[in-house]
Amino acid sequence: MPDCISPGKPVIAQLLTQGRDLASAETRTLLEQWGRRHAVRSALSFAASPIFLATSIKT
Repeated sequence: MPDCISPGKPVIAQLLTQGRDLASAETRTLLEQWGRRHAVRSALSFAASPIFLATSIKT
């Protein structure tokens, strides 16, 4: 998926870095960033679902 579509990709890449200290403050910050971005993506998907359904029923 292109980076312009998935702004969370750089965060995920950093989180998956080999040898990352899972207890570090940086890892916690990255996880919080990922969580916020995931929440926004989920909210947008949830909002788009009724629009998609309404459009598909009308057609």
